[in-house]
Amino acid sequence: MLRRHGGADGRSDIARYGVGTPGEPTQGAGAVAMVVAADPGLVELDVGISGTSSTHVHDFWRPLGLREAQVDGHYSVQCYLDAVATAYRGWRRRAAVRDVIRGDGLVSERLARICYHVPFCKMARKAHLQVRRCDLDDAGAPWDVGAEEARGAAAFREQVEPSLGLCARIGNIYTGSLYLGLAGLLHAQAHGLIGARIGLFSYGSGCTSEFFSGVVAARAAEQIAAARLDEVLAARERISIAEYERILALPPTAPLVPRAGHASDDQFRFVGVADQRRQYSTR
Repeated sequence: MLRRHGGADGRSDIARYGVGTPGEPTQGAGAVAMVVAADPGLVELDVGISGTSSTHVHDFWRPLGLREAQVDGHYSVQCYLDAVATAYRGWRRRAAVRDVIRGDGLVSERLARICYHVPFCKMARKAHLQVRRCDLDDAGAPWDVGAEEARGAAAFREQVEPSLGLCARIGNIYTGSLYLGLAGLLHAQAHGLIGARIGLFSYGSGCTSEFFSGVVAARAAEQIAAARLDEVLAARERISIAEYERILALPPTAPLVPRAGHASDDQFRFVGVADQRRQYSTR
């Protein structure tokens, strides 16, 4: 489920971009709740087949006392690309040992779809190009910029673009971004992907990442339909720029005041920590 949330004080784990900053247009708000089970309804993960990357960098941070995130944009993009290359190569190596990537052509093309962490949709295109370059470079194949531009664009449209529908409508939701992409993919194409293997790349600035894979479960279509994603998105409220900027200027303790005629029983916000427990309020 996706929930609208308000601001929080400097002790929280919520970061946002300031008004007028380059990152402001990318941000969204949302959360993803999942159940991990022995009999999965959405995706059966390839347990033990993943690649990881972790590096100590300062591309994205939130200084103490600030509610807005600070980011070195160009450096952050490069950190992401370096991470996806390392993590993907680790996954590919383990997947080859376990013989789950049979077939011809680039290894990445043997995955029916790939979902990436999406801070903004164009980043998924950059990530997919990086993954393809890993395959070509490691195979000793020449990097033909003109040919790869066409082939890479076609691969992106087939393998990645179907996962970006919800991300484009909601924006960056940080930790849940990959799983919002997965929800978007299944929402759009679950019926045609039953039994297909997909790739997933999770990333967090700082930076730590993992590339893993799984097979779309037989009940995926009915499970994702039960989430009623179209209804959740249709229930959102459109506000003016002036109202948006007024809300951002509110202090962390300001109550959420519902608009006339709209119930707020299912909306909540983080208000702090007491007795080592996170506290939430609906007022």
